[in-house]
Amino acid sequence: MFCRYGKKENRYARELIEHYISIGVDKLILGDNNDIGDEKLSEVMHDYIDKRLVDIVDLRGKSTFIMDYFSFVFKRYKYKCQWLIFFDFDEFLEFKDKDMNIKTYLSMDIFNKCDTVRVHWLMYSDNDLVYYDNRTLKERFNKSVY
Repeated sequence: MFCRYGKKENRYARELIEHYISIGVDKLILGDNNDIGDEKLSEVMHDYIDKRLVDIVDLRGKSTFIMDYFSFVFKRYKYKCQWLIFFDFDEFLEFKDKDMNIKTYLSMDIFNKCDTVRVHWLMYSDNDLVYYDNRTLKERFNKSVY
């Protein structure tokens, strides 16, 4: 299961979902931290919700919620999954081996006695982009910062 909250990131949510489904994630739990008057995350996720691929946790209008949210997700889903993955909306887990998926990776013997896995990551710059355009996040932000 993948778990994260987002604020004003509805336009990226579908790309995020498709990416994580493509690498083998079965379920995504997304926290809607948009402001009360903003579009609800569920309005752009309804088809994924109907297919039971996505659960939405309503965090709208809350200013301090991060630890409560993670605690809620852990308590509600800890017996429903083998692994919980916590990432930001704009963070994409990638494997060097393009044939690898999350299930195959986490079923490796090295993880048999692990309760936590930490991954290395690359940070990407803003690529000198000031305004939104319709390209995917991966297309727009492709220059890593070392």
